[in-house]
Amino acid sequence: MDTQSRLVELKQRAYDGFIYYKPMLDRLNSAYLLALDEDKALSLKERGKANLFIPKLNAKAKRITDSLSETYFNTDEFAKLECYINSEQKVIDKWQEAINYYTDMIKLYKVFMPIFQKIPFLGTSVAKIYWRNGMPVIEEVELDDVYFDPNAKDHDDIRYIVNRINLSYGDLEELSKQGIFSKEAVSEIVSDEAFIYERLSVYDIYEQDTNSQWKVSTINESGAVLRADIKLKDGCPFIIGYMLPQVRAYDESTFVVAYGEPPLASILPLQDEMNFARNAMIDGINRLLNPKLLVPLNANVSRKDLESMGPTYISQPTAVQIMPPPNVSFAVQNISLIDNEMSEVSGVSPQQNGATTARAETATMSQIMANEGSVRLQGYIRSFNETFFEPLFERLAMLIWKYGAKEFFAGYEREEVPSFRISLNTGIGALNKEVQKNSLIQASQALNAQFGLYAQIGDPNGMLKILKANEKVIRDILPLYGIKNVNEYLGDDDKEILNAIVTDNEQINGRDNTNSINQQGANGLIKTPSI
Repeated sequence: MDTQSRLVELKQRAYDGFIYYKPMLDRLNSAYLLALDEDKALSLKERGKANLFIPKLNAKAKRITDSLSETYFNTDEFAKLECYINSEQKVIDKWQEAINYYTDMIKLYKVFMPIFQKIPFLGTSVAKIYWRNGMPVIEEVELDDVYFDPNAKDHDDIRYIVNRINLSYGDLEELSKQGIFSKEAVSEIVSDEAFIYERLSVYDIYEQDTNSQWKVSTINESGAVLRADIKLKDGCPFIIGYMLPQVRAYDESTFVVAYGEPPLASILPLQDEMNFARNAMIDGINRLLNPKLLVPLNANVSRKDLESMGPTYISQPTAVQIMPPPNVSFAVQNISLIDNEMSEVSGVSPQQNGATTARAETATMSQIMANEGSVRLQGYIRSFNETFFEPLFERLAMLIWKYGAKEFFAGYEREEVPSFRISLNTGIGALNKEVQKNSLIQASQALNAQFGLYAQIGDPNGMLKILKANEKVIRDILPLYGIKNVNEYLGDDDKEILNAIVTDNEQINGRDNTNSINQQGANGLIKTPSI
């Protein structure tokens, strides 16, 4: 099989795998966007019926989004490197300073919020991480723009990934001038009359060969090869994560392991039932407020007479009757049952969204319900952390080590990568804030009691340990009260490390009189301003 045929077949196989999941993803996306079926909505409207979309799935998705935001952005330092086997703390500290600088420059909150928003109802997050123009880039990839190897057994077994990107005719010409795309192939696509800003779809096809080396090829919609089998220096740039793994039916032949199960997929039938029940209840209340009248045909009463505010005269008033109204109380009970079932299957209770329930609840009961729901959220976040964020920051750290500005690593050669572990600020943000505060305050009280015991027996070393432990607890408590920069109140533990880095940078700058630094980028040597 020639190169063109192979690439076209890979693209088609991966796309067919996505098409199998697309209808469910479309339904979940429409439910989040409160999009009622157009034909159904029009029919209800024409008959004077309620046609609201009750935003239950939307509200629960936003609660999970808030939990993710609280979890990862509770402190200024998103991720922390830790020493591992045979690594030096001083090297790790310099590396950490570089990571802090670059993550601050790329605005992580802006990058991750769209990912946080979609993962609860789409179930899969994909990010592309690479180095460009002296900076790391973290780019979200939409699920309809990336297709995966449908025959992979797990995420590590994915052998090829297809990424659809939109490039303008001007982009194609520029890439051909740089030697990235074939000039002959681009000249056949771009005509002299083409509008340079008009966009077209091309497909980057990433493959892993038998030596575990990743390479990339690019074709257009018609299959023309723009580049082929270009080896990637930094491996596969994609990170794929989920909150729940997907369960495969034993006889399922269209299963694609890359996709995760959306945490809110199981409430989709309940969302449809909630829409029906709530709209029916609204119609029932309208019937109570505007009852229908049963009037004899020979009463000579028109609809205009009944709708007018003035008196209506008929010969036999006793012949007019009111149609029995519906019993709304049964609808209220039904809606309450559906709401409880939604909470059970999603793990997000009404209390976590600040909503009240039909039954009377004490403050303790509400707190217990919120705390129990947080257990499920903790599971979602832990899974998302290990499948998405840890691999993402491991790759980010490696790119910064390889291409980061040399000032950050003054005095150290970067020929060999030291071993390290990624520690992310996860777990605490998923809980109800009041529960967090109470737990941390109780921990502080226990430490204070222990401090008193050490003081009674005159053990200064024990007292010092308790003081350090209590300060860590206080550092966790203050962000819960809205205090973001804890170092302004408790000081900066890393001040000596930062001073050492600044001193190293000054020494380097003293030896180097140039105004730029050289960095080894993905496409060669890059000139960037000094930091």
